[in-house]
Amino acid sequence: MRRPLTDDSDADVASSREAVRLRDMVSADLPEVMRIERAAFRYPWSELMLRSEMAHEWAHLRIAEKGEEKAPVMLGFIVFWIVCGELHVLNVAVDPDAQHRGVGRALMRAAMDQAKGADVTYATLEVRRTNRAAIRLYESFGFKTTAIRPKYYVENDEDALVMGRAM
Repeated sequence: MRRPLTDDSDADVASSREAVRLRDMVSADLPEVMRIERAAFRYPWSELMLRSEMAHEWAHLRIAEKGEEKAPVMLGFIVFWIVCGELHVLNVAVDPDAQHRGVGRALMRAAMDQAKGADVTYATLEVRRTNRAAIRLYESFGFKTTAIRPKYYVENDEDALVMGRAM
């Protein structure tokens, strides 16, 4: 069973251009999450992968949305692990119509804040070498490239940059 959040990260988060609310992902979100995943990435995760992450106690899946709570508009989501004193970011996806509006930044900030509250000492992630926008976002949070995983992404043999930072 996933632990409930104990901080105030469910409160409205002000991004640079619009306010978004963050909340935990639930199974009913999967159709819209998959729409965003497919729109955001050439090689999207499968629904089975997301369902699998939802089952892990150490996994955290958060949704960013705006609008009225009765009829919210999903803007993006993040999947991350907090395990053994480490934050590992697995996926950050933002609807293409909501990109460059601070949504990815709000999602990353929520993950970093939750990790700090869990006494995490180090954060890591992998990112496609060609994903310049994501790399800039991660660098703005203090992540540095620490290694390269050759041909990490099997769909097209693209290298991954391993990025990390102390918390």
